[in-house]
Amino acid sequence: ENYANCTSDSAKTLLHGTWGAYTVFNTTDSQFVDVACFEVTDTAACAMSGAYTNACSNGSSNNAASNGILQSALTASVNYTDLFIHGLGTDGIRGASGVGIVADRVHIRAMPNGGINMDDSPWQIGNISVAGGFTLKNSITEFTGCVEEYPVVHNYPYIECRDQNTGAYGDGLGTASATGDWLFDHDIWRYNFQDGLDLLHSGLNSLTVTNSASYGNDGQQF
Repeated sequence: ENYANCTSDSAKTLLHGTWGAYTVFNTTDSQFVDVACFEVTDTAACAMSGAYTNACSNGSSNNAASNGILQSALTASVNYTDLFIHGLGTDGIRGASGVGIVADRVHIRAMPNGGINMDDSPWQIGNISVAGGFTLKNSITEFTGCVEEYPVVHNYPYIECRDQNTGAYGDGLGTASATGDWLFDHDIWRYNFQDGLDLLHSGLNSLTVTNSASYGNDGQQF
């Protein structure tokens, strides 16, 4: 709906993850895919981690989902454009990145574990053994580590927030050892409950951060 004319969140097609789904979009090992014009959330105010007081109920009989997008080190030539991912139970984007992944105008809000979690073992979660970098432009990642209320009725709709010291994670963007080329332009990381942009575990070929800001995070900003 409104393809290529959906910058406003109100113009995006709303998708609800449910029944404990592990991911809403799965681009694992996929190439030449465009994902655009979607709002991705669920209808539950909970985190998949048992560390939270507001933890999701066990099993699949609930209105929650874990991740907005699942990808891997073999995901390549993929575009994420005009997405609003919020209020799910784990990560906004989860998994390592292959070559040529570009995210533009992606808003990630209130993901209890990580905003963009790129650990990989060897193809998905753990230490990155194969990765091609990542391009993120014109995007906002905020309130990572927080459970979002449902329905959203307040200006700050967050009912519980945790960091790594209290059983969660909380990075806006986090990786293990990284390879490839990483480019960030016109991005904001704010009010995340651990680090904003965390590329501390080095090994990458190149890193460019331009016209971007990181502020109000509980850990390091960059």
